Amino acid sequence: MHFARVTFAALATTGLTLIAAPGVAAAQPSGDPEALIQEAIDRQTKGEVDRAVELYKEAFCLLEDTNAQNALVFNMALALEGGKRTGPAIAHYRLYLQRSPSGDYAGEARASLSNLDAAATV
Repeated sequence: MHFARVTFAALATTGLTLIAAPGVAAAQPSGDPEALIQEAIDRQTKGEVDRAVELYKEAFCLLEDTNAQNALVFNMALALEGGKRTGPAIAHYRLYLQRSPSGDYAGEARASLSNLDAAATV
């Protein structure tokens, strides 16, 4: 499994609400986004999907860099897909493509959507 590489910009809050995974409470943004992302990756690797998504959301709200935010949306989609949360994974891949239709991970997002859609119709 791979994760998007992100760059870190000055801290700022955004007004964007990300799609919530079932059972994941709204995150209260605080802390260092780089540390939050590293912890999210660690949790995602251990299969702790809900906690990983929560940490990605916190980091998202602290980042000002749109490309970094988009990478986090992609990472959330990967985490949700890995956790067999197909509906939320599809929603996050679509959100990534809406925000970044020609972004670094657009091809992977489209391929994942195609695979998830195909699996859902079987």
